[in-house]
Amino acid sequence: MPAPSLFAQESLVIDGAGVAAGFSMIFRAGSFAEGIASARRLQAGWASLPAPRAGEDLRKAREMNVLVRVPARDAARIFEFARGGLGVHATAALSRRSRQSALEAYADAIAGKPAAEVPPLWLEFAPQKIDDRVDALAAERMRSARLDSVRAAYRSILSRTGIAAARLAHQEMKVALNGARHGAARLRMLWATAGLLEARFRAYARELPRSQCLWAVSAAAAGRAPEEFARERGEAEWLREARRCVDKLANYQIDLEAIAAGCEEGADDA
Repeated sequence: MPAPSLFAQESLVIDGAGVAAGFSMIFRAGSFAEGIASARRLQAGWASLPAPRAGEDLRKAREMNVLVRVPARDAARIFEFARGGLGVHATAALSRRSRQSALEAYADAIAGKPAAEVPPLWLEFAPQKIDDRVDALAAERMRSARLDSVRAAYRSILSRTGIAAARLAHQEMKVALNGARHGAARLRMLWATAGLLEARFRAYARELPRSQCLWAVSAAAAGRAPEEFARERGEAEWLREARRCVDKLANYQIDLEAIAAGCEEGADDA
């Protein structure tokens, strides 16, 4: 069994007010049994237990807010962990297809559970990954464009697509929370912005939603994050901006869902 690896060892997970989210351990595991065993090893105090005891271990995992890293498109493992009661950190949830897969598996897993026993599900979204792909494509087309108007059109989407896609993903999550199947859900979007240069982090902090969201930020940025977080404008205005951006992509024959799916390849365990 591989040794568990902590997520974002040099980062801090905080909420929209800049307060540490309290989730202390996030790791990878291949199965629920391995997840419990890894959780034991991550907490030195558990070593005093004479032998693994599923009920006691699960109780401690809940107290410690342990989450297991699982690719968002791996519905079977998301169901297994969440059904067993362990929280899930769904990585690379960039495409709508992957997010819907994770949400459906989670809804099935928590069906019938008392609210106190429902584990959390984080949907990790890294807007910079989408921006990097789209910006590179736009820059290539700008170089080959003969008309200033065409270059200006592509320039208007630079560093905007990731934010638009993130806002629409956040709206999907809110719709799911309002649905009957996710009534007791503990869903959160996790904006994976740790490691970004400060200027880029500040740009995302001003533009991304805060409600029911968490942020992975560098320890250095955490102290400044609250004053940089998005000042809430009207949600309708944000969604209109996001949809206008996506409409532009369609007009320029850029498939956002395909871009997002491409960003997920090889990123599941990043």
